[in-house]
Amino acid sequence: MASDDDGRGFSRKELRWLGIGIEFAVVICIFAYAGHWIDKLTGNKDAEFLITGFFIGFLVMFYYLYKSTKELRK
Repeated sequence: MASDDDGRGFSRKELRWLGIGIEFAVVICIFAYAGHWIDKLTGNKDAEFLITGFFIGFLVMFYYLYKSTKELRK
């Protein structure tokens, strides 16, 4: 339950950050899986696309997190 001050549940701000954390993980997994799929498709055994996909997903979500925190400060 979302409560703001009684200490028994999560506040709305905490739930928002929890949601962003889950989105962060899911997007990184999607990009990494896409890279893995490209590696399998091309027969690449070095996992270069998987690693590239991981970092692209991380950078995309880091930028999203930066924009989200910038909006919260206003």
